[in-house]
This record gives sequence, C-alpha cells and structure tokens, in this order.
Amino acid sequence: MAGGLRDRASRLAEEAFFSNVNPLDRGVFGSQGKEEPKLGRRALALLVFQEIRKILGQGQDAILSRLAKDFFYDIKELPFNPEKFDFNGLVDRGGTMDVYYLRNKEEPAKSWALKILKSRGGRISFDSLRDAGRSFVKDYQYIKSWYSAEIQKEVFLEQFVLRLKDPRTKKDSIAVLQRYGDELRDVFCEIRRDELVSFLRRDNKLKEVFINFVEETRKHEQQTGEVVDFIGFRNLSIMREGEGYRLALLDPHDIHKTEDENGKGDLSVERSVAMLEYLVGIADELKNDI
Repeated sequence: MAGGLRDRASRLAEEAFFSNVNPLDRGVFGSQGKEEPKLGRRALALLVFQEIRKILGQGQDAILSRLAKDFFYDIKELPFNPEKFDFNGLVDRGGTMDVYYLRNKEEPAKSWALKILKSRGGRISFDSLRDAGRSFVKDYQYIKSWYSAEIQKEVFLEQFVLRLKDPRTKKDSIAVLQRYGDELRDVFCEIRRDELVSFLRRDNKLKEVFINFVEETRKHEQQTGEVVDFIGFRNLSIMREGEGYRLALLDPHDIHKTEDENGKGDLSVERSVAMLEYLVGIADELKNDI
C-alpha cells in the first residue's frame, strides 16, 4: 500500500510542481525561497506530502478531492497534522487570481494563501499550464533579483507554484501557495500615511527595511523603466509575524514598463508609478529622522 502510494505521489509531483524554468523540466519540486533540492522523484514526492502536512489538517478530505481530483489517497496513510488548519474558502478575487485562505489554528502567523489562476475559456493544455507555471517562477525570480540579499530575505515570502484543479471551475489551473500572515494591512489603502509613518518610526528594523526596499525599487525603475505591480489588494502589506511585523511583497509576478511605447496612457502603469512615488515620499520623510 505504502509503495503504491509513493509511486502515485511521484507521478503527482512530476506533473504538479514547478521550481525552475529549464525547458528540460525534470518534474522537480522546490520552494522559490530555497535552493532546489537535488533529489530523486520519489524523495521529492515525499517532500510534497511534507509540505501538504503543514497546510492541511485531518477532516479536509473535500479539499484534497478538489485539489488532487483523480489522485488516490487515504487520509490514514498520509502524514497530515490533525485539525491544524481551517480552510476558509474563497476570500478574495483579483484580476487574474482567486485567493483561498488556509489558516493555521495553532499559529495564525504561519498560515498560507492559495492563489489560483482564473480559468478562461475551455480546457487548457498541459503545455500551456507548464509554460504558465514556469512564467510565474521566472517572473518571481527576476523581480527578486532586483533587490539586495537583505531585502530578498525580509520582504519576499516563501512560495510554491503548482498545477491543480480549480475548486470553483474544476478545470486544470496553476496556483501559487504562499506564506500568509493572520494579520495584514495594505500599505496603500488600509493604513493612513501619518499612521504608517508613526508605525515605522516605532520599529527601527522595519523602518530600515522599508527605506531600503523603496530605494532599491526606485533605483531599478530609474535604470530599467520597470516597476513591480503595486495595484493588487495587499500586494504590499505590513504583516504580523509572531510578536513583530514585517514588510511583505505578496504578489511579485507582474511587471509594469514605464518606458514601453505600448504602455503610454496605460492607467495601470501610471498608477503603479504614482504608488512608488508615494512610497518614496514616505521613505524620504523617514530618512530625515536619521
């Protein structure tokens, strides 16, 4: 039984997870926050279930049925932590993603968000899904490369890109599984400017990270004409983590080109640039404290 389960898990891992953009995809599994593990497919499949045990609790059979669909599983065989997570269902609908919340009941700060690419039209081919998954990874890695090691560590959250069934449409889709705090506040629309400045002044480390993030974002924009998409709700947030707080870039996949001829007059580009200028103004005010 266990051997057959591992074989099926290996096939699931081969089809589901993306950790690189190499055309010679070996079906590997890995996080975008760590080095890719150099393991065989069976070992990687076990890693898949180690991650699943972190985010699903006993009694979540319906979720597994939707996500794994035709994949055979036995709740007694799989290493799930009992009653550790609540599945809160659809919590937000963005322009391209539906967001589901997996709340850790014991440690809310260690919860996860499952962001599923919205299905459009008919059935999507496996090749198209694979390309979309690689594109998510590539964009994430590229945006992350704009920043120093400090900002990469402090602002970018660990995440996984995977292929699954959309719980709403039942169609194959691409999803991003990402760390998600229990308490988040959008920097632009859930915190007043004066409140944000006062909050950052009370936390020297958070203030330093904020200033450095803004400066590095502005420097890249000036050098390349590229700015990360700040428009999505809570794309840039203050997130509670344990007893403290951190700045979190929650959806680092979309890039706006300010110098693109085709982008002239594009309100989304203009809005992202205006939002960056808003951050620059706050960072400049905070730098005067030093």
